[in-house]
Amino acid sequence: MFAVVVVLWFAAQAAIIAAASSKVIYDESYHLAAVEAFSRRWTPFITQVAADGPLGDAERYGSYLYHYLLSFPWRVTELVGLNDGRQLLVLRLVSVTMVSLGLLAWRWLFRELGASRALANVCMAVVAATPLIVFLAAFVNYDNLIFLITPLFLRSVVRLYKADQFAPREWALVLLWAGLGAVTKYTFLPFLPIAGIAVLVRQISVRGQTPPGSLRAFLSGDGERRRRVANIALLLGAVLAVALVVERYVGNVLLYRSIMPDCLDVHPLSICSMHAPWARNYELDAAFPDAAPSVLGGLAYLTAHWIPLMLKNSTWYGVVFEDSIVQSRGPHITGLILYVGIAAVLVAIFVSLGVLRRHRGALLLLSTCMLYIVVLFVQNYSDFRTLGIPLAVSGRYLLVVLPVFVVLAGLGVTKIFTLTSARSGTAMKLLSVGCIALLGTQGGGMSSYLWSIDDTWVSHPEGRPAKLVLDLSSFAQDTIIPNEWVKDPRQVE
Repeated sequence: MFAVVVVLWFAAQAAIIAAASSKVIYDESYHLAAVEAFSRRWTPFITQVAADGPLGDAERYGSYLYHYLLSFPWRVTELVGLNDGRQLLVLRLVSVTMVSLGLLAWRWLFRELGASRALANVCMAVVAATPLIVFLAAFVNYDNLIFLITPLFLRSVVRLYKADQFAPREWALVLLWAGLGAVTKYTFLPFLPIAGIAVLVRQISVRGQTPPGSLRAFLSGDGERRRRVANIALLLGAVLAVALVVERYVGNVLLYRSIMPDCLDVHPLSICSMHAPWARNYELDAAFPDAAPSVLGGLAYLTAHWIPLMLKNSTWYGVVFEDSIVQSRGPHITGLILYVGIAAVLVAIFVSLGVLRRHRGALLLLSTCMLYIVVLFVQNYSDFRTLGIPLAVSGRYLLVVLPVFVVLAGLGVTKIFTLTSARSGTAMKLLSVGCIALLGTQGGGMSSYLWSIDDTWVSHPEGRPAKLVLDLSSFAQDTIIPNEWVKDPRQVE
């Protein structure tokens, strides 16, 4: 019941933001243009033309599934004659649903790792209270589908890793979610190497314990017709997901010698330059001589740019207003809670590594998420070397691994305190509830958004959703600790 309440409360907050807000700074206009382009095709395999708008490369781009899926509710809204604002709201609410289901999927993963029901609920509540997650959930962005697919993939990986015999159903699920994640957003690819190698080695090691005919039993559904149909459908889904990956990424390697070819390798300059971020990077690249990669250069970029910007932009909210951006990073107290919380989670994981080894799959997920972060850093550093300025460094790219770090910290610390004494374990739970209450009232959830906004943030100031958030904004500004009382560690300019 607690989990349901948390998810409903999360969904209600995100839905209010979705109904009231103008287009968000996080590329919502691009995502809408991509959805509209796919709505004119019946398959995701398109031949792109200039009339499709400012998409960069959508023909061979690896991140298309979210746009293709949302093209179907878009088609329905066009059929029933909804105006642009109503169309946008429908797509936003679909995204809210994705993230809300993602919270439940993360909770399933927490339980699979061995978290108690209480700990799983607390960890899910912490994730749900993260202000940027609530904010992003309200808008059209492919990160929202990745937030749902990632825990489903990781849960299947953990289940397969823990299996003591060949597990065809879990294999099919791993392949299904891996394939769908890879074509939702190409940054999902770093999740695959460590997880894939680990489950493959583990399954090979238990092959001698597998009873004969296990694959045949899976396909037959153990004699039950409904289960047989479901298993065959799952297998076909896995095959389709793998085929999508092969078509896009293997096809790109064969055609362009790269899994992610540059737009100019696929299209003429006239199409590529329509996409403002690509045009900006094209001009920066032409004006800046590439710097050679080096360890010292990487360390300097890490400490001077990457870490500070990741932290600073982990509470970055904003919308487009009359061709300009209105933005905020929320109240100072939220920045302080963020810094203390991140430090506490990292320290908790470090001191709990020995304990986490007892939770099969925990260190596997930690390694998988660390590889994701390393690849993200390398990509950002590569862009910095070639463009001359730090770009696309944002805490939102780490939201997909945040739940893993939260639950690992919770598992480790809870186990240590419980081993110390039962009373310590109870105190730990009370402390967790207190932290959630502090975050929830001092910038967590939608409160940072409410604290930040004025009438330039809302799409229709005279509408009921806008009036509601503006009224709530006054309440948030009265209840959140004033900035004058707290020094902001983010050093927001």
